[in-house]
Amino acid sequence: MRQIGVAVIGAGKPNIATSQHLPALQHVPEAKLVALHDIVAEGVRHYAQEYDAEPYTDLSAMLAREDVDLVIVASPDSCHAEHTIAAARAGKHVLCQKPIALSLEQAAAMHEAVKAAGVHFCAAQSMRYEPAARKAKELIASGKIGEPVYASHTVKSRFYPYPAESEYRKAHTRGQFLHNGMHYVDLLAWLLGSEPCRAFGVSRAQYPTQDRLETDNYTLSLLEFDSGALGRVEQNLMMIEPPGFPTRQETRIMGTEGNLAFGNGLGATLEAFDEHGFQATQPDLLPPWESPFVLLTRDLVLALLEDRPPPIPMEYSLRILEACLATLESCQSAEPVAVGDWREAL
Repeated sequence: MRQIGVAVIGAGKPNIATSQHLPALQHVPEAKLVALHDIVAEGVRHYAQEYDAEPYTDLSAMLAREDVDLVIVASPDSCHAEHTIAAARAGKHVLCQKPIALSLEQAAAMHEAVKAAGVHFCAAQSMRYEPAARKAKELIASGKIGEPVYASHTVKSRFYPYPAESEYRKAHTRGQFLHNGMHYVDLLAWLLGSEPCRAFGVSRAQYPTQDRLETDNYTLSLLEFDSGALGRVEQNLMMIEPPGFPTRQETRIMGTEGNLAFGNGLGATLEAFDEHGFQATQPDLLPPWESPFVLLTRDLVLALLEDRPPPIPMEYSLRILEACLATLESCQSAEPVAVGDWREAL
């Protein structure tokens, strides 16, 4: 079997790389994990030993390996652009965690590097691979609810208890809406089958304790899509709840002939409403080999092996990033912000 050699950047401590990407690769037979990178030497050695890979603290040395075809960029958000550009210039394909960049200027530099190198780029927008989301997409495609005209995604949780030294407490990371907003906006755009063209946002800093970040923890984004559909994303991280209380997420799609709803706030059910009435289904528990990160990674690896475009085009993800940045800009200006071709926004 032909295999894609994979390296992971950011695998030196408990994080998205070590909790999701490394376990997922064990269920992608077409991929072979060969190297891990992190600036934390002891940590990267630990995970390299666990997953039978070579540890690196020197990024250039790892990227010089001829058996590395794909690099998973799971470093801190502020490093995504730098690491993507370095990987592309080394001739490696890239799977990049969200947000793919912190600004349109960074995004443009990433796009230029990827195109100049002739490599492929895919954003790790994994929420569309969750079982209820995939079933909802299937029902929409079958005409179950007619033409989708509105979609919403709501997140309600305690604010993230980052360590005191974490960069995610700082204003330069642009806050939690940019950190996770690409997931939410991508999910709505994918379900609606259309890209965002205008955004309006409001945000507030309303922390329930004296432990605060430098950024707002409530953001409401109102979106208009090319199809004329409307969208709403609410990220509420100011809930006063006991430690350990689970995050509540809920997605709703309204069509001309019916509605769909799913999310863990609904007890992990998928609800469908149409002219025939109401139906609720309970998605099966996922085996490890069907987790969202496995499905996303395998989609990309198979596309690389078969010389096909990545499952999520880079230009599309840049439009999603632009919608998130436009929401943050609107929060400051109190005016709607157009989301056009991301290149024209520079």
